Formats: sequence, C-alpha cells, structure tokens
Amino acid sequence: MASSFPDKGFADIAERHQAWFKYFQRWRATYWICGIVGVIASVSAAAKQVTSAAPYFAILSSICFAVIGFTNPQRRANGYVGAWRILGTARLKYENGLCDLAALIAAVDQGEAAIAQADGVAPTLPHLDHASHQ
Repeated sequence: MASSFPDKGFADIAERHQAWFKYFQRWRATYWICGIVGVIASVSAAAKQVTSAAPYFAILSSICFAVIGFTNPQRRANGYVGAWRILGTARLKYENGLCDLAALIAAVDQGEAAIAQADGVAPTLPHLDHASHQ
C-alpha cells in the first residue's frame, strides 16, 4: 500500500494537507494582528497626549475589531487546524501502510466537514461511506 502511492490522488491530498495548515496560520495571524493592533489603537485613541491623531486611532481600532467580529478568524483557524490534524493522522497511517486510499479520502471528507462547521455552513460534499464502495 504505502510503497506505491497512486501519484495523482496522494499528491492532491498532500497538497490539500499543506494548504489547510497555511490557512490555519493565516487566520490565526489575522486574529492576533487585528487584536493587538486594535488594542494598541484603542489605548492610543484614549491617551491624553494624542489629540489630533486620536480619531484615526479610534477608526483603526474599530476596523480591527470589526474584522475580528465579522470574519471570526479564531473559529476559522480552529476549523482548519482541526481538518489538518484529521488528515495528518490519516496521512501518517497511509504512508506507513496502516490504511488504504479510501480511508485517506474519508479523512479529507471529515476535514472538509470540520472546516464547514467552523464556517457555520453545512458541508457541501455528500457523506460518502467509502467502506461500502469497496
């Protein structure tokens, strides 16, 4: 099993696994950057020494917290890292001959479902019972 990967199928899954980690990192960075900049801008707007720039700091703070509120980057990051973990475990099992390609594809479906749940939408992929199709 592990010695002869179906090149295209496994390469696509490996690429998706890397992409999910990249999206996790971007959403997590968005959360922390907007949060930190928002707090600093809010404090700067409220500081007595900052007079003419205070409105700009207030606007920047509002934008940062609006991005956090509307996009919910922490929830999205959690969805992607959950999907990455699911697929990572299945990928490790597949690479060591402990599961077949169908189980690996099932892990992709589970990862997509985790991402969809974090996004607050129903999964768009139909639930496939890969074991019954063998």
